[in-house]
Amino acid sequence: MLEEINIAVNKIDKQLKGFQSASVDYVLEQMYTKHRKKVLIADEVGLGKTIIAKGVIAKAIKSHKPSDRPFHVVYICSNQVLAQQNISKLNPIGRADKPLSRLVYLAYKDNTSQDAILKLSSLTPSTSFKLTNSVGTKKERAMLYTFLIQDIEIKEEKSSLYKLLQTKMIGDDSWAWLTKDRIERYDDLFRPEIASLLLNHLKTVPASKLRFKKTYEYLGKESASIYDVIKALIMALNIDEETNPKYFSYEIIRALRNELTQVCLAYLDADLFILDEFQRFKSLLDGDDNSEAGEIAKVVLRNDEARVLLLSATPFRPFTTQLEQLNGEDHHDEFRKLIEFLGGSKGKKLWKDFRVQQQAFFDILRHPKGAIENPESASNVKRNLEREFRKFLSRNERLSVAKEYHNMTIESSNGNVNVIKDDIKNFVALDQLVNKF
Repeated sequence: MLEEINIAVNKIDKQLKGFQSASVDYVLEQMYTKHRKKVLIADEVGLGKTIIAKGVIAKAIKSHKPSDRPFHVVYICSNQVLAQQNISKLNPIGRADKPLSRLVYLAYKDNTSQDAILKLSSLTPSTSFKLTNSVGTKKERAMLYTFLIQDIEIKEEKSSLYKLLQTKMIGDDSWAWLTKDRIERYDDLFRPEIASLLLNHLKTVPASKLRFKKTYEYLGKESASIYDVIKALIMALNIDEETNPKYFSYEIIRALRNELTQVCLAYLDADLFILDEFQRFKSLLDGDDNSEAGEIAKVVLRNDEARVLLLSATPFRPFTTQLEQLNGEDHHDEFRKLIEFLGGSKGKKLWKDFRVQQQAFFDILRHPKGAIENPESASNVKRNLEREFRKFLSRNERLSVAKEYHNMTIESSNGNVNVIKDDIKNFVALDQLVNKF
């Protein structure tokens, strides 16, 4: 195993350019030496953020892999198509243990191979965080049914629950086979304690009117917990031959999926989260988001112990236009929330310290005469701001800021280009046309 890891590290070292290798070292230093566990790589488009992440994985495995299980990386991006494209690019080993694709699947037994080095999973906000009104997959619903009927009182009233969780998405024969299979194979498939954990959890979660609007309209009374409301609903449906249990499917299943996800989070032993182009689902990083997705994200991502690597070429915008303001956008506030996320429990202090240095730098820009008269002092202010940035962000740009002309590119030429008189005339005509407007 050690030899395989060393081979992977040596291979990635040969692939990394100098600035990429420096970025890898920066991330590892922040996460494992300085204990700043949330870092942003904001390299310009095309400079290899994915291979930097791959280098971080390889070297983190070598130095920080747990002795009793594989190093677990959870890759989060906007959709599953993109996840499948990038997941293999992130794998420095070439093989990985069976990945996780939905948080609720943590309810299954952990059958991790004893000799596995890496477990590389992919999640998307739509399948694991924002559980919307979808009824989920048939496997999720069969799992929920299997867990719920472990309760004696619910089992006695299971006929309407069976139909409710079936939904209109699966035929009678397929649903009958799937539920029978999961019940018979419960001991082989699932963690032995998961059903009791879910049932006990449901008894502690209040059942709000907003969450169970259809159910409360039908029952005509409130229930103390989600467990109580589900039990009351299926009991009422069992003696009501006119109402179709599937009418309540979306409402009940959404709640159950969310609560099972909350229970399963305890089993998410991720060593590193990678959020790719996170600005597409930036609400997950918002500490003020109290939605279901936000609550899950707080447990998974905002935990101070969670190591999170963010990747984005455009993590924030430099200003907010008037039109954006009218649409309720505020990029400065989004920037603040990002920094506070990266700082974890010390996020507000990180933002405060950053703002002090930022304001000092802005003062120089507003009053350049002072910088001209005392350039060394102005340079110190600039370096102080850069130092604050480096606490949470690494960014490489192209040749305009490169110390050496060739340090990011390999020069290539296909020969001289012949310019004729008409080329110049066309350029002048196009330039005049652009300037006219």
